Amino acid sequence: MLEPYQWLDYACVGVAEDYAMGASSVYRCVYDLNLLEHAYALMYAYEEFGYTSIDKLVINATPEQFDMAQEWVSYNTLRASPHMGQSAPLFIRSHDPKDWQTSDKWAQGW
Repeated sequence: MLEPYQWLDYACVGVAEDYAMGASSVYRCVYDLNLLEHAYALMYAYEEFGYTSIDKLVINATPEQFDMAQEWVSYNTLRASPHMGQSAPLFIRSHDPKDWQTSDKWAQGW
């Protein structure tokens, strides 16, 4: 699983059993890239603002923090995953990356 767990576990949307790795199956975490990028953006907002409630982080996260998060995931996570071995995570993208799930609606509980 990706670390830090306390932030990135929220982006884990499932587990896949991979039989292609040989006789025994391997379990691989499945991450939603949109949620993963949001988790990183909220981490950046937390580091900058230090808010303790998620709703304040969501509302005050800046577009720059979301851009930094997308860049981080693209460069450091996706490019590194082939080097993580046979249990490397899998990634899906549930929707357009510009259609942020962590919006005002999300903070208000939809």
